[in-house]
Amino acid sequence: KALTDLNSHLRYSAASSLGDIGDKRAIEPLIIALMDKESNVRSSAALALGKIKDVRVVELLIKALKDEDWEVRWSAVEALGMIGDKRAVKPLIKVFNDEKWEDQAFKDEYWEIRIYVIDALGKIGDVSAVEVLIQALKEGEELVRGSAASALGKIKDERAIEPLIQALKDIDSNVICSAEGALLFIGKPSVRPLINALKSGYINIQDIDIEEIVMTILIYI
Repeated sequence: KALTDLNSHLRYSAASSLGDIGDKRAIEPLIIALMDKESNVRSSAALALGKIKDVRVVELLIKALKDEDWEVRWSAVEALGMIGDKRAVKPLIKVFNDEKWEDQAFKDEYWEIRIYVIDALGKIGDVSAVEVLIQALKEGEELVRGSAASALGKIKDERAIEPLIQALKDIDSNVICSAEGALLFIGKPSVRPLINALKSGYINIQDIDIEEIVMTILIYI
């Protein structure tokens, strides 16, 4: 009943609480709340649906990526990452690539959403996102590059190894740390390319402890 209250703050709080509880019986009321006239209620409902993790709401959350309010779009991205359904991959990639999305999700001025898009793709773990994430690793802002490196590590596709090795020369220390962690996640396939990069002089051993990365990988394989 609180989801239909005249007070929008109460509707917002009710949606949030239902998400924390995680009962699937709340899905239908939350779907209605996802169409609320107030953006903060729609945002709260989207996140709540993500926490419940029912795949039946994936298509509705994909539609919410086009919401007029950036916070709702942010919540939809986050929720799709929580659910982890591969149907969300193409729409999220479209958010990244399509010029008509310039005022939406990944390309809007609220650049934080870019990080959540990348994080969602990493959580979903589908290899079809690898090329887009490599692009973000090479071209994005510092936090975007770091998030892309982490996401590539979660997906563990070998196509990411060389770009991640290149990222070890990034000007930002946090990006370098994320690239190191990603290579560790990928594991054994990273060993030979890392050794080759070291032998060729591409990476300075004084800057990056390649030996430590390689030894750590070898310990855990």
